[in-house]
Amino acid sequence: MAHLCLSAAWGRTEGIGVDVHVHRITNMWGWHKTASPEASRLALETWLPRDRWHEINTLLVGLGQTVCLPQAGRRRCGECDLGLRGLCR
Repeated sequence: MAHLCLSAAWGRTEGIGVDVHVHRITNMWGWHKTASPEASRLALETWLPRDRWHEINTLLVGLGQTVCLPQAGRRRCGECDLGLRGLCR
């Protein structure tokens, strides 16, 4: 989470802040197959444009906390255009 602190407090983007939400969602979308948030961060940083690194965490954490919940039975896929279009695996 040091990457988030650097970005939020000092405006420095040195890496992507990947927590469990970002890790879970990007794996579910098939962007990569990784076993840990750190592995997801490294995979994302290989192809995601650096100018998007800061915002990806904010967007996906919010999605993971409100719509794409960790428990399959609580997910709101029917409210999500991405889920309705079959992006999730």
